[in-house]
Amino acid sequence: MILKLARNKPVGCKKHLKDKSSYCALCVFSSLILMFTITSCTHQALDKNEMKKFDIVTIEALENKDVLTKPARDVEFPLSTADQEVIQALKEKFAHENMAGLAAPQIGVHLRIIVFHVDKIALEFREDVEALVPLTVLINPSYESIAANGTNNDWEGCFSVESIRGKVDRYKTISYQGFTPEGKEVKGVANGFLARLLQHEIDHTNGILFTSRLKPENVQGPTEEMIKLRKQEIEERKAKCD
Repeated sequence: MILKLARNKPVGCKKHLKDKSSYCALCVFSSLILMFTITSCTHQALDKNEMKKFDIVTIEALENKDVLTKPARDVEFPLSTADQEVIQALKEKFAHENMAGLAAPQIGVHLRIIVFHVDKIALEFREDVEALVPLTVLINPSYESIAANGTNNDWEGCFSVESIRGKVDRYKTISYQGFTPEGKEVKGVANGFLARLLQHEIDHTNGILFTSRLKPENVQGPTEEMIKLRKQEIEERKAKCD
């Protein structure tokens, strides 16, 4: 489901863009992504009662097992009013909870829809951020690994898994595809944190939680213990940078 980025005070090494050319490269990439992003404000915000039916579901509640562990249904185009309402709910929940990504099954809707972004906060807590990406909606997404580039082991948590966090091996590079809400096909290659984020969210649409990717040798454990361990790692990294 969701890769949580720390939102409290930064405790790791600050990762700044080295020069203007790097910044411009990110801007160009972000501009391309914006073509795939809903920026229209034509859909009204959902009221509290409407949002309540889209509360985040967790695997710890047995009644949510099917929606979180079985492959979701493909979305048909053009989008129905109900589909558009789901997208609006995803965007509002995403913004309210300060998420990096969210998939429709996480709000109890068995459809292949994800929303995600990579913002400046990620630069503080992830060492493999290669580009900033604005809020993006991807429908019927899929990915394929580019195994030749290897894997990376890093922290993951999920709003739909309250009891455990850990370090998951993910491909460093993937190719991905999907559709915009308007039905335009999107294809691309993602590296680093964006690749991890997309793998995590697309897994949700396939009924796969990050816990299924945890190997016995991976660092993992109760959420509170893992939060402390991650903070400790970040502080140690900061000390090395000072």
